[in-house]
Amino acid sequence: MTTATFITPQSLVAFPFASTLVAGIWTASHSLLHKLGDSPWTGLTIAMLVGSIVYGLSVSDRRVKLSAREKLVGLGIAIVNCFYLYMAALAIKTGG
Repeated sequence: MTTATFITPQSLVAFPFASTLVAGIWTASHSLLHKLGDSPWTGLTIAMLVGSIVYGLSVSDRRVKLSAREKLVGLGIAIVNCFYLYMAALAIKTGG
């Protein structure tokens, strides 16, 4: 069975590109939005947007056949992944 990458448990540790993308957008937003761009909420919002796009692309892939239950479980995993993206981006952005 083919499955979507972003909504598997393995994806919790497998997306350095996405976290770097979130950190980069967050840093760029700081230069454009100043104080708003520096807010942790901005970083979380960016992570949620990136995660939502990846989740949407994953579940809409015609090669992937998911039941409603699998999509719901995948959504839960995707939400965890979004927070993981935020935490990774925060570490990249702060150098920690």
